[in-house]
Amino acid sequence: MNIKGFKRMLFGEKMPDKDDPQYKERYEREVQAGHKFAKATRIDQAAAKVQGFANAHRTLFLVIVFTFVIGAFVWNAYRLVTVYRHSPVSRTATEKQDSVLRERHKLLQEVEIREHKNRGGQTIVKRVLMNTRLEKSVRSSDEWYTPKEILDALGKFDLDPCAPIHPLWPTAEVMYDQNIDGLSQIWEGRVWLNPPYSRPLIELFVRKLAEHGNGIALLFNRCDSKMFQDVIFPKATGMKFLRHRIRFYRPGGARGDSPSRGSILLAFGEDNAEILRNCAIEGKYVQLN
Repeated sequence: MNIKGFKRMLFGEKMPDKDDPQYKERYEREVQAGHKFAKATRIDQAAAKVQGFANAHRTLFLVIVFTFVIGAFVWNAYRLVTVYRHSPVSRTATEKQDSVLRERHKLLQEVEIREHKNRGGQTIVKRVLMNTRLEKSVRSSDEWYTPKEILDALGKFDLDPCAPIHPLWPTAEVMYDQNIDGLSQIWEGRVWLNPPYSRPLIELFVRKLAEHGNGIALLFNRCDSKMFQDVIFPKATGMKFLRHRIRFYRPGGARGDSPSRGSILLAFGEDNAEILRNCAIEGKYVQLN
């Protein structure tokens, strides 16, 4: 492209004069074609009517025109804001991969795969939801209730976050059953804890009581377990190994047989440790912290 062509592209050409013989014939031909098109589509009549209306109602015509212009501007601004707010957030490939890994890790935390073999040697896979809600356990071991004489010997409690739906007797002033989800509630005051013994619920409740620091828990004596070693021994104030095995109650009110292992009472807080040391429940008290 030469300099003249570049200049013409940048600044445009000079508007030709309609009386110039070089452009006059072309101009008249284009004007005539425009008139024919206007008559065929009746644009000329519509334009005449608009012009007549504008001449007769100048103020109203200006109001209509400016209303249309302002409305179009507002609509365009609204569309721009809407598109901006709903525009997808651009992420790098690394961020997308990290998001996928996080989702997979979350699923692995929620679902535990347990395998065991039946008598025929066939492997059976069970999916157990790791739900922190107090859902009713399919195992009967979670449906055992504390004898009343144990509760009476330990005094009044403000909260029981693991209370049965149909208690045989009150265990605390406030009782959260499986429909309320005691883990997600705020714990206040002195807590009585006889948690469901299925995992991971038992450890979740014991950890929360350890963080709360005011209450007594009743558990099976499993001092060699990871929960005792990592949570109870560092956090509990004192513990009492019970001399006799507790015969827990069933939901219908019948008393169960003697369990296969002994029980232990754990105290969190100095006041609860003192009560546990001096209560009438037979056993050996051990001070921890």
